[in-house]
Amino acid sequence: MGFDRKGPSHPPPKTAHVIACDLSSDESVYTALDEVRRLGHRRIASILHLAAYYSFASESSHLYEQVTVRGTERLMHGLRDFEVEQFIFASTMLAHAPCEPGEHINENWPLEPKWDYPKSKVTAEQLIVRERANVRANHYQK
Repeated sequence: MGFDRKGPSHPPPKTAHVIACDLSSDESVYTALDEVRRLGHRRIASILHLAAYYSFASESSHLYEQVTVRGTERLMHGLRDFEVEQFIFASTMLAHAPCEPGEHINENWPLEPKWDYPKSKVTAEQLIVRERANVRANHYQK
């Protein structure tokens, strides 16, 4: 089962459920999660959260906060009524401080996001840690 923004008009394979979900909208997130409930799914093995706002434009955008941060928060709040075994969040290596050539960055490397995209990812990571309750949460810098 997958959540995505409204996709192409062709139907997905009959074995899959694709549920439209706009993380920038409270109503859309809760409607999507209601559909998951309606389908009889209260236990979820894994959530793989890949959604985020990204732009090559040099100017700042409110969408980093609205989609990446508040969207993650909406999803975490909506999942409180479910039994979620693990929540996986795709972050970014851009969140880390730079290293010297030949050095290797790992999960213990200092965070030093320089612009809105990695800043929004770090804020979302912190939110997940704070809001996860009893859900095992992992984040990966890609």
